Amino acid sequence: MITKKYFIIFIIFIIILQTVYSNQNVEIYLSLGHTGNISSTDFSSDGKYILYSDFASKIIKLYNVATGKLDN
Repeated sequence: MITKKYFIIFIIFIIILQTVYSNQNVEIYLSLGHTGNISSTDFSSDGKYILYSDFASKIIKLYNVATGKLDN
């Protein structure tokens, strides 16, 4: 099972790799507002949003990838 630490490192690596190949500036936002377990994650089809949910606490959050901030 992938731990939260390795998952975050993997996501940061993918963002940096994508940026290097697309010649864009790198801006990484790390939100530390959620400390519980994340049950599932998904990207929107256009890649503009990340949706994550925590079924235990009944939380669903929508992040804007461009701004790195919550939209809800």
